[in-house]
Amino acid sequence: MRYFFFLLLWLFAVAASARGVPEADTFLYEISKPGRPVSYLLGTIHVGKLNAALPADYRRTLNRVSQLVVESDESSMTAADTSKMLQMMADNRPLKQSLGNARMHRLQNMLATGQEPSDFPPDSQIKPWAFWLLTQSTFNPKGYSYEYGIDNLLIQRAQKLNKPVIALEGAEQLSYFVHLPEDAIIRSFDALEKHRQAFLNDIITLENDYRRQRAKKVWAEIADPAYQLRFLPRRDHPLWHELMYGKLLTRRNQIWLPKLIEILPHKPTLIAVGAAHLFGEQGLIVRLRQVGYQVRPVKVKVGAH
Repeated sequence: MRYFFFLLLWLFAVAASARGVPEADTFLYEISKPGRPVSYLLGTIHVGKLNAALPADYRRTLNRVSQLVVESDESSMTAADTSKMLQMMADNRPLKQSLGNARMHRLQNMLATGQEPSDFPPDSQIKPWAFWLLTQSTFNPKGYSYEYGIDNLLIQRAQKLNKPVIALEGAEQLSYFVHLPEDAIIRSFDALEKHRQAFLNDIITLENDYRRQRAKKVWAEIADPAYQLRFLPRRDHPLWHELMYGKLLTRRNQIWLPKLIEILPHKPTLIAVGAAHLFGEQGLIVRLRQVGYQVRPVKVKVGAH
């Protein structure tokens, strides 16, 4: 059940602001406060090239700390979390009915061209929003996979080093999607089908920019609503803006901050969350500074694996 562990960078419609703009071309920051252990904040990307390795600077940073904090960790989900998730996703209609048989057939053909074919056939009785999440997190270009995203690579490395992995959230973020209007979801599917190659090209470009530590370029694109929402029907822009920026980005940062404030004083920690969570007026860099932490950019050597 991995499909909701992701961040849709390509959809964030964030109002551009000078406050919170990346200070340097890096996704790694040192966090410090007098009398507290030195920790680190890392912006991640959730998709990577097959067989990719963690950048050497990321490995060294993980070696320096005592624990890893991530958005979500599938291996830490309880049976209760899984049961709750399945209940939220369940539908009394099959996808071929809720989305339409012809559309579902087209989507299945489209998903089959990606790296990771869909796990759900047209007869699956899951809500359209749940299938939307699955599609967004698994429809990747050939040679790219969620399994090689920075988050997963860090979790695997931490487990190998016997370092605790702390998840900031479990299945609760699914509640943000439950009330998505089905007609908007259907229009989103149609837009994805129409612009499938551009969507895949965006993933390739994003992964390449991330590996080259082009934080300023990545944030400039995330912060441009016209660019981020260009594939979606204009009538639905307010809906996706509120979901992606208001809830999945800003609201989650607000929920995470008290947890981080509680975690940071005790042990050297590496906080690894989606790169979009770092920057902007509501980003974790600004937020941590507001509560007294110094947050300094750390130069990362590009191409070091």
